[in-house]
Amino acid sequence: MLRFLAYATASMHSNRRIQPIPQDFISALAHFGVTPSELLPHLEIPQLPLVTQLPILPPPPGEISLPQVDQLLGAELVGIPDYMRYVPSHLPQIPSRHTWQDTAIYPAREVDARRIRELATEEGVLAEQAMRKLVASGAHAKAATKIQRSSKDQAIWEAAMQSLLEMDDEQKQKEDAAAMDWEGENHALRAPGVVIQKATDLSSTMLVNYEEKYWRPQKRKH
Repeated sequence: MLRFLAYATASMHSNRRIQPIPQDFISALAHFGVTPSELLPHLEIPQLPLVTQLPILPPPPGEISLPQVDQLLGAELVGIPDYMRYVPSHLPQIPSRHTWQDTAIYPAREVDARRIRELATEEGVLAEQAMRKLVASGAHAKAATKIQRSSKDQAIWEAAMQSLLEMDDEQKQKEDAAAMDWEGENHALRAPGVVIQKATDLSSTMLVNYEEKYWRPQKRKH
């Protein structure tokens, strides 16, 4: 029996179903070689009364009656006698008045004109103080933000200037080293009494009309 049910379950899962259908049981019977005529004797076996006649469960217990609090609440909160004559006997009892009706509360209102003016003056003073505190806190926060921003800008400017000075120093050192190398290489070719300008002077000085000695006399510019 277990192998029969296992095969029917496998057939159900292979067809992607979550509940078996008659085709699964037919496949299981065909797999084990069981014919329908072999199942007829099983239908003649009487079934147990426990399967055919299920026992009747006892009724649930009745609801627990609510405690009576009429004497504790009083007639003003209970109010049952006013509606008792309209309620049929087969309906449940009406709950107490405090469960569905609230008690009106009216706050005391000032009627003295002088007292009303005093209260209005106090509220105006409190509102003015709150507004001044709000404005002062906003101005303080704005000033702190401005100071912080100015100090940050100053630090960025100083860092940029420092980097520029360092770059200038490095460039100057490179130019001096190049000039010294050039002078050392050409020291043997120098004529006595001739002074050669440094590379820095040549690179930093603009020569105007350098080829003037090659011009024709009529086209020479002065």
